[in-house]
Amino acid sequence: MVQRGTAPGTPPAGGPARLRLLDEPPSCDGRPLTGRAAALVHALALAEGSPVGQDELVEELWPDAPPGHPHQSLQTVVSRARALLGADAVARRGEGYALALAPDDVDQARLLSRAGRAVAALEARDPSAAVALTRALPAVPDGGDDIGSPRGAVLARARTALADCLRARALGLDALGRYGEAAPLLRELAAEHPGDEALLAALVRCEAWTGSPAAALERYENHRRLLDERGAVPGPRLRAAHEAALAAENPVRQGLRPRTGPLQGREADVRAVADAVAGRRLVTITGPGGVGKTSLAQEVASRSFFPVVRVLTMTALAPGPAEPSGARSGADRADAARRLAQGMLGAMNQRPRAGEDPAPPSHGPWRPRAPSSCSTTASSSSNPWPISSGRSCRPGRACTSSSRPGGCWTWPPSTSTDSPR
Repeated sequence: MVQRGTAPGTPPAGGPARLRLLDEPPSCDGRPLTGRAAALVHALALAEGSPVGQDELVEELWPDAPPGHPHQSLQTVVSRARALLGADAVARRGEGYALALAPDDVDQARLLSRAGRAVAALEARDPSAAVALTRALPAVPDGGDDIGSPRGAVLARARTALADCLRARALGLDALGRYGEAAPLLRELAAEHPGDEALLAALVRCEAWTGSPAAALERYENHRRLLDERGAVPGPRLRAAHEAALAAENPVRQGLRPRTGPLQGREADVRAVADAVAGRRLVTITGPGGVGKTSLAQEVASRSFFPVVRVLTMTALAPGPAEPSGARSGADRADAARRLAQGMLGAMNQRPRAGEDPAPPSHGPWRPRAPSSCSTTASSSSNPWPISSGRSCRPGRACTSSSRPGGCWTWPPSTSTDSPR
């Protein structure tokens, strides 16, 4: 029996590993590893490059009865392993031996590394990296016949790493709004780990937008009842997912153009912008006029799973270019900037505080990411600007298309937990 990996794709690492401990049978450079040489290699792989003492290795290789001359017998097994892996692959270190292959040459070490980096990326709010790291995961044998052996321990550790990868992938896909891809994996993982509220929250959100909001709400309610019987309540993630499922029953869509058909040859661009919008507060599409920035922004907005999506046409709001004479007054520019800010705030269902000027100042709540004037940013943003309000309890997201590169205004003010990137 083999534990599943992910769907086919291009793995983030290089070519096939030399030492393939996750194959059945294990092999090195296509040659099978068998007998005590295989047991030695697995025992050393568990140490992840650290030396393992000779006495410990003797116990692993001869668990029932050690040979009459254990160290000499171990040296014979080491010679066999070196003949298969290479003379330098099993190195003498002090009173023991270590596996001297690079981590990327060992499929098990490569999987452990990917799992650690994917989990770290998710914790660092970088779901795109977590998803990229977990493409084309290997299948892992269940090791039922190897329990208690070095191979069994290697496979058990690999299964844990695979589970971490699958969880990071599912939650990363959810964070990117790629609910159709996330839902099948989330259903499997939620069934295996019914107490993991992060998985359940993601599944409720995915089912609400790809299937039936009613079914998602029922799933939430069933879990809430179980918790209630134990005197507990859903956590903040699950409550936020419940609000998202309620919002999915009546999504708000304003300013979207009727779709005339899919964008031909732009799928990679659509995915890149959609992923960026999901993980950042403000995304700017730049390029010369006529390359399809507006169509791309409209396509991203039309596919969005955010509860509220509003598209603003900035021509009526953005400050126009300065007159050739350069005589445009500061008051005119300030008034245009104020209209721009009011339009953006209105699209996000936000209003300035009492007595607060909504126009972006040069300091305070609105800060340019690079030196630029508000009029420059606004005059470059004459194309539609889809503004997607965040999911429950999240700040708004915005995407603007611009024919001029330059600074962007970020809104809302950055915080330590969700800063613009």
